[in-house]
Amino acid sequence: MPRSTFPGIRLLLFALLLTSSAGLSEAAETAFDKLRAEINAFKQSEDHFFAPATITRAEAYLGAALLADENGKEDDASSALAKAREKLHEARNTAQTFRTKHAQLLRARRAAMDAIAVLPDTVNPLDPANPQVLTKQGDAVLSLAVQAMEAGELNQSQEKAGQALDYYQQALNAAIPVLLEQASRLLSKASSARAKRYAPQTWQMARDEVARLRSYADGLSDQIPARPSLAVKLAEQALLLARQVREWRKHNDSHEKLFLEARRQRVRLAQALGMPVEADNPLADVAMQDILHAANKLRAELEQERQLHQQQLAALRKQHEIELQEKLAAQRQELLSAREAQLASMKEAFRAKLERETFEKKRLEQVRKLFNKGEVDILVNADGSLLIRLVALKFPSGRSEVAKKYFDLLARVKAALDIYGDRHYRIEGHTDNRGDVKLNQKLSLKRAEAVRDFLIAAGLDPARVKALGYGEVRPIASNEFAKGRAMNRRIDIVIEAHD
Repeated sequence: MPRSTFPGIRLLLFALLLTSSAGLSEAAETAFDKLRAEINAFKQSEDHFFAPATITRAEAYLGAALLADENGKEDDASSALAKAREKLHEARNTAQTFRTKHAQLLRARRAAMDAIAVLPDTVNPLDPANPQVLTKQGDAVLSLAVQAMEAGELNQSQEKAGQALDYYQQALNAAIPVLLEQASRLLSKASSARAKRYAPQTWQMARDEVARLRSYADGLSDQIPARPSLAVKLAEQALLLARQVREWRKHNDSHEKLFLEARRQRVRLAQALGMPVEADNPLADVAMQDILHAANKLRAELEQERQLHQQQLAALRKQHEIELQEKLAAQRQELLSAREAQLASMKEAFRAKLERETFEKKRLEQVRKLFNKGEVDILVNADGSLLIRLVALKFPSGRSEVAKKYFDLLARVKAALDIYGDRHYRIEGHTDNRGDVKLNQKLSLKRAEAVRDFLIAAGLDPARVKALGYGEVRPIASNEFAKGRAMNRRIDIVIEAHD
């Protein structure tokens, strides 16, 4: 944890304690989020470069675990979460293995990137031998090496790693002569500024780094320089220090200013560390050793405080997990009870439906038994209504009176309707297309009314039956033939569906 965040730890803990009364955020305290935090930490580290596909699979498994958990699939969520942890572990191992196996390659890459960071603007960016171009090519091939290793293609990975190393070494071979020239020029200027006298330590370190670069450039050493830019930076620092010291030497009070400024800085550090200092005393001073001791003591206290806060947070997290488990258990029980109630309701509905269907089937069988073959056609419609077509009932042409020979048939029709005494009925009259349309409609209505009147006279409830005449508009066969016309001249009794 960065040092600047330590003073805010107490505030963070206090905020967490305040929110705990309303329940800690499930997204921040569950096992899912703990794993997500670990995955995010890996992605933000350099190791992510060496196992991108594996950590992506870990994220996918974590997403599947969260989705399964939201849908109440506890076993699937647990399995996916375990796979996510496994992939995170695999990503860490893959990154560590790659680092160990290709340590020289990675040193060359770091050195090349360090070198191109300080190259002068005079380097042609379009030159294929440009160190920046070569380094980018090395990065592209290095990515292929990583992909091959993640896929288990170790020979391919080794081959690509070798190619990447060649690119980085070419980049260094192109950059180091430029850096040597740049560092040598700065060192020459530093010599002219008498850096050897006024900044001897920095001057010597710069010379040593230049010598290391030259040794590598000349092939006298195969040790890749860790920081090729250091020679340039030290030479530049030596030049600046030499000029600054020479400037100080021109003023008699410069050394006193340096001493007083250093003392003021020590006093400020001591005050920042909470050490007792006489602020109004112009001679107040604190030994650097005491400042370091106070800083180390503060760091130890902050570390102890951090560990204590971690323990407290862990306790809060554990308590929350217990409460969360209890809440989840209660929700599961509630869900189970709801499902059982729903299942019972479905069973009851199914039983009622089965009973109703059985009852209707029995009623239909009773109706069928009332009639002889060829007397009626009985049809069950999709909406649950029942149609009894009086095939045997005939009327003389243009007449609507019911002949006595059909009284027995209609009496049995009445008995059929009594079986469906909880329904309403329609008596529908139909004709063929011979004759006037309006006359046919009136005739069909009179015939339907004649049947209705007979049934009412036989005891049928008048409130439940009505007569309709459709004339020729609803044929069931072609009127081009005598047989079809005979079929169209009919009386249909519709037992309407249950309300």
